[in-house]
Parts: sequence; C-alpha cells; structure tokens
Amino acid sequence: MKKTKSITSFLLAVILSLATFIGFTSSMTVKNVHADGGGQNNVVVGISMPSLQSDYVNNISTNLQASFRNRGFTTMVYDANNNAEDQVNQIRAFIDQAVNVIVVMPVDEYALVEVLTRANDEGIIVIVIGENKGLYPCATYVNFNYAGNAEKDAENFLTNYYKPDDDNIVLIFACNNDHGKIYLQALKDILDEYSNIQYETFLVNNPEEAKLYLNEWLNNHDNNLPDAIFNCCSANAQKIIDALEEAGSIFAPDGMPVYGADTDSSYDYEAFADLIADLIEKILSGEIVPTGDETYYVDF
Repeated sequence: MKKTKSITSFLLAVILSLATFIGFTSSMTVKNVHADGGGQNNVVVGISMPSLQSDYVNNISTNLQASFRNRGFTTMVYDANNNAEDQVNQIRAFIDQAVNVIVVMPVDEYALVEVLTRANDEGIIVIVIGENKGLYPCATYVNFNYAGNAEKDAENFLTNYYKPDDDNIVLIFACNNDHGKIYLQALKDILDEYSNIQYETFLVNNPEEAKLYLNEWLNNHDNNLPDAIFNCCSANAQKIIDALEEAGSIFAPDGMPVYGADTDSSYDYEAFADLIADLIEKILSGEIVPTGDETYYVDF
C-alpha cells in the first residue's frame, strides 16, 4: 500500500485560509471543518457529499463526522450541491491539501474517474459510498445492503401473504437511482421464480410521481388492491399511503402489506459511519489492502 500523507492542524488551517482568500472555495460549500489536532496519527479525512439538503445524505455526513471525531480524525466536509464539476474541484482540493483519506458519495460516478485515480496515485485512501461499478482503482466501497433489504421484504411476503394456489399481483416502486435499481433487480430475481406472481414496476424520480403512478394504477383497476406493494424509498412511502387512503384502501397490518414504509427509520447510520472509520484504520495499518473489488455492506 502506498504511504499516506499527513498534515498538521496548523498547516490545514493555513491552507484553508489561503484557499478562501484566493476564491478557491467560491464554487463549493464548506459545511464543517473539525481540526481536532493530536488525533490518531493526525489522520485528515476529506468528505464530499452530493447534497446535504437530502436527509439521507445529511444523516450519513453527520454520523461520519461524529465517528471520525471519536477516532481523533480531522475532518473537512464539502457539499457538492448536486454539481458534478464542483465535486471534482472539491476532490482536487483534498488532493492539494494532502489529506490522508477521501470519502465521497458521487454525484456522477463517471465524472470522478480521473480525479479519484489521481488521488490513489498520490497515496490517498479512497472510500466510495455507493455501488461498485469498477470505475476507481484501489477504492473501497461501502453501501447499505439494498439487495438484502429486498430479500427480507420478499421473504416476509412469501411467508405471510403469498397465495400459492392463486394469482398474486404486486407493485414495485423503486427510486430511479442506483439504490432503487439494486433493490428492484434483487426483488425481481426472487419473484421471477414464482409463475403465479405478476408484478408491475415503477421507477420514480420523486414522491409525487409515486403517488401519481399508484393513483393511475388504482383507477385502471377499479380501486382493487394488489396483493402487496414493495417500495425501497422511504420518501415515497407516505405518498403511497396517501394514495391508498384516498382510495379508501386498507393496508397492513390489517390487509395488504406496504413494504418500505419504515425504511428510513431502519437505516443504521451510526453503524454505517463506524464501518467506514474501521475500514480507514485497517487500511492505514495495512490490515486491509484495497484492490477496487471490495464492497462492504451494512444491513437494514
């Protein structure tokens, strides 16, 4: 493993002040800087998140900062505001500031190939939050286990609601992103094993779309309910429930199950952050040598 760089809190403060003075940070939002000093080996971690306006992203960021602070790491957090170019510039800033570790949740995975390759060449540890598409050499990937969540939901349906001697109609709502597509594919792989399960899938970009699609489906089926609704995005759950209630429907626990209604509350953000902190320590110690092939998951 390449030797990582270290930087003192004083030098870090000087660099950040200089960057601000010359207007370097004018295109990015710096949300938090924790220069705790005297931390474990003076480990400096740069965190770049796609948008802290998202509760999901903000919860990850907040827990990362808390976990890193507990390990004595110095952390810098940049908000890319869903701008891929800004995120590239943020990572360039981390490289120029000689951080030891970059933790990034990509806005656009493909836009980061060159800059994260450069980070690796500079000996910087790269932790990517998201799906491993094989784009970044020697990065380590961390993600929530969306496929495992689909398997858990499917097992619950098959055990408690599946009708082996009748047709089963289910609807699947998945966010139109990597997480949603992972959940959707894992669920389809399981349901495809049952010839009497018919499903319709909806890739949605926002909660209002979920409600719109469900309203249309209910209208087209005389407000008859499906046998289950699978949903991997908690943001959609309330709109799905709203549509059902407006149609006068009864759903779980008294009737049809709606999966994903409590998904957000089941995210273990603390465990997720602690896993990343553990990986950083193990990579720094040489216990783990990243190859770009590993993905570490946290279950729901």
